[in-house]
Amino acid sequence: MKKKLIIIGGAIVGLILVIFIGLWITIASILNEDFLVSQIESSMNCRAEIEDLDVSLFSAGSISIDGVKIGPRDDEANKGVPMSERTTELKNPLIASKSIDLSLSLMPLLSKRLELQRLVLTEPYLDLRIRPNGETNLSPLFETPKIVNGERNPALDAPPEPAEAEEEPADGEDKPFGASDIPIAGHLERIGIDNGELKLGLSSGDSLHVQGLDVFLTDIDVDPADLANHNSADLEINADVQLSDRAGNEKGMFLVRSTGTI
Repeated sequence: MKKKLIIIGGAIVGLILVIFIGLWITIASILNEDFLVSQIESSMNCRAEIEDLDVSLFSAGSISIDGVKIGPRDDEANKGVPMSERTTELKNPLIASKSIDLSLSLMPLLSKRLELQRLVLTEPYLDLRIRPNGETNLSPLFETPKIVNGERNPALDAPPEPAEAEEEPADGEDKPFGASDIPIAGHLERIGIDNGELKLGLSSGDSLHVQGLDVFLTDIDVDPADLANHNSADLEINADVQLSDRAGNEKGMFLVRSTGTI
């Protein structure tokens, strides 16, 4: 009897292992560069490029995305041409990042705890222009695309979803969002931007150029059920900020260096 139980137990463990490996292989085969680009371009009015995507679900789940670029939509994006088959390159992206690295522990999710070891954007780039009417050059990128895979986007013809009635607070006043509204507890070791660059064109004609931007939150400890003891993070900000006029003449240079606990 004992021998039979051992055999049955071993078979169950083996079956679970085979299923897990099968799921991992399936996910890895589906979640590739072409798939992610198609998902972005189906929901955003943009063209996207990704050089490399690596997904690992063993021990700690990790996703690494290299060479991310997002820019104005073009004919190849409208036609849904697979990224690997495109003949033109996105040369002047408005949003880019050398790499995006994310890693998290899978087991704590079962107990509604988010343990994200790392979420880092390496050398992100943003080219933002604010127009006199208050809109920006990035606004069109986040509109619903009119053409997807060479045809009219079905999302444009979908009936609007009914608006959900919002519950008013007991005192009749709006409550600001706070840490206690986060649905799960979490401990994040590192999240932020490494050596970022921001070009900001103001409606006045002046411009800001931010280089060497480092923004990191570390040792983030948040538990909505126990905010008295778990509601803190270490913050580090470094940046070189240059202010220029319409003609490109420098009007000021600011060196930002700050660390502390929030």
